[in-house]
Amino acid sequence: MEECYDQVVHPQKRRVVRLVLDGVMGRLIELKQEMVTLEFGEFHFMDDIISDLKLTPSDIEVPIPKYFLLERQKQLKERERLLASTLASMGIVEKESKPEESLSWEEAVKVVQVMERARQGRMHAKYMRGFLEQERHRQKRGEVSTMDEAYAAVIIQKAARGFVQRRRVRKERDNEFIFLGMIPPPDSQHSHDPIRLSEETQHARRLVQDANESEFQQALKVVRERLRETEGADIQERLKHQIRQWFIECKDLTGKFPDYPPEDEGGSKALFVNKTPDEIEKELAEAEEAKDKKKKDKGKEKKKAKKKEDKKKKKDDEDEGWQMTNSLYVTDVHEGHQSYKAVWFNRDEQDNLEQKHDVELIREEKRAEVEDEVRQQVDALMREELDNLKLVLDKDKGKRKAKKKKKAKKKKGKREKDLTPDRSMEELFEELVREGVIVRYPQVRLRDYLGSYNFLGTTLRQNEREPMPGLSDIRNVVTLFGVLPLGSESVHQKIVPIPRPDYNSRYMLWREFIKRHGGRIRDTLDLTSLTKVSDGYAGGHILEAVKQVLTEHRLEQQAARPLQAIEFIAPLAKMDPIYQDEEDQFKSWLEKTPHGKNRKKALEDAEGGQKDKKKGKKAAKK
Repeated sequence: MEECYDQVVHPQKRRVVRLVLDGVMGRLIELKQEMVTLEFGEFHFMDDIISDLKLTPSDIEVPIPKYFLLERQKQLKERERLLASTLASMGIVEKESKPEESLSWEEAVKVVQVMERARQGRMHAKYMRGFLEQERHRQKRGEVSTMDEAYAAVIIQKAARGFVQRRRVRKERDNEFIFLGMIPPPDSQHSHDPIRLSEETQHARRLVQDANESEFQQALKVVRERLRETEGADIQERLKHQIRQWFIECKDLTGKFPDYPPEDEGGSKALFVNKTPDEIEKELAEAEEAKDKKKKDKGKEKKKAKKKEDKKKKKDDEDEGWQMTNSLYVTDVHEGHQSYKAVWFNRDEQDNLEQKHDVELIREEKRAEVEDEVRQQVDALMREELDNLKLVLDKDKGKRKAKKKKKAKKKKGKREKDLTPDRSMEELFEELVREGVIVRYPQVRLRDYLGSYNFLGTTLRQNEREPMPGLSDIRNVVTLFGVLPLGSESVHQKIVPIPRPDYNSRYMLWREFIKRHGGRIRDTLDLTSLTKVSDGYAGGHILEAVKQVLTEHRLEQQAARPLQAIEFIAPLAKMDPIYQDEEDQFKSWLEKTPHGKNRKKALEDAEGGQKDKKKGKKAAKK
């Protein structure tokens, strides 16, 4: 679904897909919340399910939608610009950290080739200098070369023709391989890289998305203005005619003019249903009666609620089991699905290869908006006209004054006071920066948080031992409770415990950090022993040890002296690990949290139930 939204370029289709995508994310967060409530914890171990379904931990990873950043780039850049200007005005100059540029495989090969050819050129120049020096010595001693000019010309000609022939044969062979499709053409080697092709295609699609979106936004304004100019007067006249006809019909049937529907009930929009004036009058009267009945029904509802509570108390022995709560997002998913089926599923778009917006759909949407806007203006005019008609009718009956209904006073809500009315946004932003509330953090990605999945979680829980989550579990929980809710405009605050890395996570960290800093992993580097020795150390400790060992000088010596595990132990020993006492305190603190207390109580209740069952079986045997 996320890939579909990222790659679809039609602006109106993207809105339907976005509705379904947000609904799916919201539903996923709801299910996670239900699981937290059931198991009294944020971490859920599914190693047994992964094993049964023959899946990998990456299959249950929750992806982060790309549009979280892509659609907010302008806001983020503006915020970064404002922060930089604020820091500069305060006299704070930050050092720009240049990202490490990594070479591709082809670029690295070219660098090696250039260096090797330069080395061979230097060796050949050295050889030629020695040869020319020998020739000078021979000439000084009067020695004459035995080779004549004709024989020397033959040797040179032989070497030149051999070189030309070999080059021609090599070129013919390459052309044959290119024709057979065994090698790519030399000018399109980059175009056959599937990863690069995919990235270029995605970038090109996003450019088309931006262009189509800007055209769509412009079309919304143009179509709305055009409808207002061409159809606005006709809509106004049609509405006035319908409302006046309603006035006349009500006057003929009831002998008086009706009351105009208020704005909060839709105004004249309630009149344009296929109903007679009598039915509309009855509905307005029933609405007023319903308001009076609500007060009487409240007392009855309280009595019914008490009766239901009494019935529930009587059914304590009956266990209804767990029931899923009503979802707030399933309706969005269903609405998006129905909208796609009704509008786009059978729509013929053979002529719309560029996937531009559909003007007819925009016209249908904007026509309703223009009609609502015109209706509000017509309602104001027709209310005055209705009041004038009532005044004229009252004068004809000899009434001096027209009866006016008292308008219900609207309760004014308390307005929030602006505590900073005389300060601009830049001044407030500068104050927050000065006080340290807004700071500049390095840009990191969640996928850089490396770690392994806990494959023994279910087994430990079956043995009544609470497992500690792996770093991959933590990454998944942060995505669900931290990233997705912020992107879908609903925040869920949760306690996410981050324990020290387990064996698999430490092994992954050692291997990845050494590779990332230019180290070569060979047989001489015992990562298994290094992982065992580093038990109790966090990922930051391992990264610091790798940085201290893999200096530029040490990287240059890897060919002659490969890396060994003993080199990383010395800097690691200078750091304080996370001792077992600290981890026990951390676990005891988790048990005091609301979820920890509920989980402990549930385990105690389960143990008590098992003991009662055993006692019942023994009593039955006796």
